Amino acid sequence: MKILILALAIYTSNFMLPTSTDASHLIARSLILQDDDFRIITIKCDGMACTSCERTVEKRLLKLNGVKEVKANHKKKTVTIKFDNKKVTKDKLEKTINDSGYKVRDN
Repeated sequence: MKILILALAIYTSNFMLPTSTDASHLIARSLILQDDDFRIITIKCDGMACTSCERTVEKRLLKLNGVKEVKANHKKKTVTIKFDNKKVTKDKLEKTINDSGYKVRDN
């Protein structure tokens, strides 16, 4: 029991938040989490009929350099993509969907 209490004291002393009212450390942390290079877009597309179709589109898009996350939805006929717009363009994303056998719709 004494070891647990000692460990807890060491843990809390190392990870306590500053008690000052200065919030500059919080602002700096939030800036690190915000990345203007990443965009999230939703593309409408036809041809997906099942979850296997969703996986096909997702796998093809995830192979592109700069694509971080993909979620296809055959019921909504959409593909939502989080990507680095400095590494890959919207046109390249749409071409990849079309090359996968599905048809990107004009919004």
